[in-house]
Amino acid sequence: MKFKLAGISLLALAVCSNAMAQGVISNININGLQRVEKETALSYAGISTNKPVSTEELNEALKRLYDTGLFSDISFDTKGNTLVINVKENPVIGVMAFDGNDKIDDKILESEVQSAPRSVFSKAKVQQDVQRILDVYKRAGRYGVSVEPKIIKKSENRVDLIFEIEEGPEAKIDTINFIGNKHYTGKDLQSEIMSKESRWYRLFSSAENFDREKMNYDQELLRRFYNRHGYADFAVVSAIAELSRDKTSFILTFTIDEGKRYTINDIQIKSTVPDIDANQWYKYVTFKTGNWYNSDEIEKTVNALTEELSRKGFVFVEVVPNIYKDRETGKLSVVFDIKENAKVFVNRINITGNTRTLDEVIRREFRISEGNVFNVAKIRESRRNVERLNYFSKVDIDTERVDYDKADINVNVEEKSTGAFNVGVGYSTVNGALFRAGIAENNFQGKGQKLSADVAVSQRTSEYDLSFTEPYFMGRRLSAGIDLFRTEEDYQDEGSYDSESTGGRLRLGWNYTDDFAQYLRYTLKEDKISNVDRNASIYIKEEEGRYSNSSIGQTMVYDKRDSAINPKEG
Repeated sequence: MKFKLAGISLLALAVCSNAMAQGVISNININGLQRVEKETALSYAGISTNKPVSTEELNEALKRLYDTGLFSDISFDTKGNTLVINVKENPVIGVMAFDGNDKIDDKILESEVQSAPRSVFSKAKVQQDVQRILDVYKRAGRYGVSVEPKIIKKSENRVDLIFEIEEGPEAKIDTINFIGNKHYTGKDLQSEIMSKESRWYRLFSSAENFDREKMNYDQELLRRFYNRHGYADFAVVSAIAELSRDKTSFILTFTIDEGKRYTINDIQIKSTVPDIDANQWYKYVTFKTGNWYNSDEIEKTVNALTEELSRKGFVFVEVVPNIYKDRETGKLSVVFDIKENAKVFVNRINITGNTRTLDEVIRREFRISEGNVFNVAKIRESRRNVERLNYFSKVDIDTERVDYDKADINVNVEEKSTGAFNVGVGYSTVNGALFRAGIAENNFQGKGQKLSADVAVSQRTSEYDLSFTEPYFMGRRLSAGIDLFRTEEDYQDEGSYDSESTGGRLRLGWNYTDDFAQYLRYTLKEDKISNVDRNASIYIKEEEGRYSNSSIGQTMVYDKRDSAINPKEG
């Protein structure tokens, strides 16, 4: 008797089971296998020989074989005490492609779908892929997109899979409505959120394209705006996006509850840490009583207190702001509680994103090491030091707790171009035609070394410069460098002589702190006055010949900027 997998009934399974129950299964044959090994299929089926098989076991075997996604059709057959499993393997995908996707690159879509060349074709998987592609386009603001999978059968049980995509227009934001706003106009609130109404002058802006995640962030921006202006009870009651019938535009409606506006009535700092006198820390509070409540100022004060406490050696404390509101009077009190935390140690410092720059170049800028006590202030200083290298367009540092007393510091950087090449031509009434070219690399071989060369040639002058700097000389926080230069000048028209200057410069620098550095330089050069005409000035004739000159100079640098990439203070 033979039973097909598609729609197999429990009655059929029972009959098959009863037939097998008259004796044990002595053999299992599998027909239709091409790529899948017999042992693999048997392991998925989970049916053993030399014992009876029950209805439940057959049912489970069917499910397991189907769940593998390897087979499009399965049937059971019984011949005496032999169980025959007939299968039809799903084809293998030969070529997978996307057609019609102009706005979203193939690589993005390939990273989203499960189907891939040389993988097993599955109708269920393809339907899931279609939904994933639709989701990608919806996130990009295209809600009128349609995706049609085309399957082209090939020889040797292979198929080509083509996703035909009709992208449709971007869904613009037609109108943004605010309900419940009494103290600020809709225009005021629109200026605070990322989503914008579609207008002709926003041709190159994506702000007018609808994005669900952007709308969720808009709710947070509204909350921050109201919290900055005293409305501590503010809440977004609902945020609704209505799609037009033609799926080309949205109407956004934010329903809000502004709540009461509060002024600061009292500010207190309390400490449960024995060695911390709360009265000494009021100078780091960034607001005063009588001010409107401002959540940004609360956060600034928490950061200022935390950083200063860390600098004073209290690295295992946290500052918790507690807000106590009196809704009848519209006044609130802010209490900063300084509490002691358990000690946390740095487990590992993980650095990613540096394809050219060596790990060592980044690690040596850290003021905290693996095994050290966790210190927020030192991590902040380390981040600023890495940014100051000017090798990266982005420096992100976050922490990850790996044990109750250990945490990893994860550093992710995004490298930028550190080399420069310049070339120029021109004409000067003094020097005539001129040519200049130069090349510089501020992160030579990824070691943080600086190397530059410049050449400038004109009808009257020639300049040659070569410079090299090692920022960590002999593995220490000492910068050492050397400059070589040569200048040739023709003064025959003005003074009837030629001038040459050849020399070099040694540089050494060190940091007293991360903010304060000193640099010394020693310059030695030889000047030569030659080709002096007999009609030249007597003073020039007296200078004819070679002269050596040496000098010592110094530079002191004080830099308190909070960031070298995007400074806001300092």
